[in-house]
Amino acid sequence: MSNKLPFSLHTLPIELTYRILDHLTRTDILLSLQNVSIRLNSIIHTYHRYQTFTELQVAIRIENKIKLKHLTQSLINNKTITKLTCSFNEITEDDGKYLAYALHNNTTLTELIFNNNKFEINAFYQLTQGLQHNKTLNTLDLEGNKIDDNGAQQLAKILKNNTTINELNLLANNINNEGIQHLIIALKYNPMLRTVHLASNHINDMIPADFDATFNCKSF
Repeated sequence: MSNKLPFSLHTLPIELTYRILDHLTRTDILLSLQNVSIRLNSIIHTYHRYQTFTELQVAIRIENKIKLKHLTQSLINNKTITKLTCSFNEITEDDGKYLAYALHNNTTLTELIFNNNKFEINAFYQLTQGLQHNKTLNTLDLEGNKIDDNGAQQLAKILKNNTTINELNLLANNINNEGIQHLIIALKYNPMLRTVHLASNHINDMIPADFDATFNCKSF
């Protein structure tokens, strides 16, 4: 009887592991194999296709919440992805917590695009809590998420002290003049934010004059 132990991903030679990775998409590698073991993480991080994995798109409705957990857990330790796009998803409060935790701990994301999502009650609040502690994002795109005045107020709280975001897209949301006032107050304390997109919201007439008076060097 042979005493040889069966091969597993934990014991396979690196070259054979690379050949297995060749047959997987980079997203599958991120969601399914990263964080399985320390050794496998080390191999993945030296795999050439993974090293060039800088953009991740989650542009379909996430039905499997375990998959979302894997996504957020993977983002915590990922050192290559700089752009995350998440569109046309239903974001629950728990989803918001997972994403907040990832944004709190991730150190490489510079561009976050959340377009045309449906945020359940408190989900957007959870997301902003993660943004509050993030130190790397410079572009935040929140177009078409039906963000209202309460959401604008929550966002204003994090923008007041943020020192990295320089472009904010709030196109096509449900922000009224009340929400704009919260943003005005926050941006007075934020010298880094240079561009704000606010068209297609419920703002009476035009962007309030306070914006031009206070931020005449910014673009709206």
